[in-house]
Amino acid sequence: MHSENSAVLTAKDLNPDVLSELGPRTLAGYNSITEEAATILVQEFRDLFLDGLTAITPAVAEILSQHRGLLLSLDGLKDIDAEVAEALSAFNGMLLLNGLEHLDTEVAKALGKHEGGLELNGITSLDEDVAQCFAKVYGHLPSLSLNGLVSIDPSVASILVNETKSDTDSHSTDSTKEVFNDLLTHRTLSLGGLQILSIELAEVLAHHKGMLILNGISNLEIAVAQKLAAFKGTLLALDGIERLDRDAELELRKIGSILSLDSLAHDDLDNHESQQDSDRRRSRFVYDSDDVEQLGLNKLDNEASDNVDSDDDH
Repeated sequence: MHSENSAVLTAKDLNPDVLSELGPRTLAGYNSITEEAATILVQEFRDLFLDGLTAITPAVAEILSQHRGLLLSLDGLKDIDAEVAEALSAFNGMLLLNGLEHLDTEVAKALGKHEGGLELNGITSLDEDVAQCFAKVYGHLPSLSLNGLVSIDPSVASILVNETKSDTDSHSTDSTKEVFNDLLTHRTLSLGGLQILSIELAEVLAHHKGMLILNGISNLEIAVAQKLAAFKGTLLALDGIERLDRDAELELRKIGSILSLDSLAHDDLDNHESQQDSDRRRSRFVYDSDDVEQLGLNKLDNEASDNVDSDDDH
C-alpha cells in the first residue's frame, strides 16, 4: 500500500499484491498518475477505479482509453478539456465521469463520440447545444446517465430521445437507418434525478425507444400517466413511486414493454397480476437477447405460452 504522503501513483506502487486486490478504494489515495503506472493498469481485465485523480494529461487519457476492462471510473475529475475528453472517448467500455459539473460544447462533442456507456451524474444543467452534441452520434451510446438533473426542459429532452431529426437520420441510407434505429432500442437514458414530470415532458420522454430510468419520480398524476402510456421503448423504470392512484396505474399498464415499479407497495399491485408479470415489471437493463436469457425472461415467455396451449387443450 502507498504511504499517506504519496499522492502520485507510479509503477513502483503497482506490485503484484496491489494488482491482485484492485477494487473501488484500492487506489483512491492517489490524485495523479504517471504514464508508466497507467500502462500497467490498463492491462488488467477488471473494472478500474481511479476516482482519486484530480487531473490527467492527454497522454495519460490516451493510455487509459486502452483499458481492457469493462469499466473506467474517473469520478475525481472536476473538469477536463476537449483533448482529454477526445482521448477518453476512445475507451470501449463504461466511462464514469460523475465529478464533472459542467460541460462546454467542445468537451461534449468529444464525449459524444464515445461508443460505450457514459455516466455524467454530476451535471446539474443541460442546454440544447450540449444535448445536440450527444444526439448526433447518440446511437453509439448504449447508455447515458444524467442523474444529476433535477429538471430538464422538454426541448432539451426531445433532443436526447432523438424525437428531433439528427444529421444521422437525414443523410443515411436505408440500411444504415435500420442499424441506427436498432441501436436506439438497446440504449438506456437515465434521468433518475428528475423529481417532477410535467405533461409536456412526459409526452416527449414517451418517444424514447430504449430503456428510460425515471427513479426520482415519487408521484404521478393521471394526466402524466396518460402521456407515459404511449411509451414504446423496451423498459420504463419508475422505482421511486411508492403509491399510485388506481387510474394512473391502469394507464401505465397500457405500456406494452417492461414496466418497473420496485417501490410500489404490494397492496397497490393488481390482485390479478401473475408472478410472471411481476417479475417482468421488476426486471431492468435488458440490453439484448443474451441478457434476456440471463434474466430468464425468455423462460417466462415460454412458460406463459405453454400455459396458454394447455388451457386451449382443455
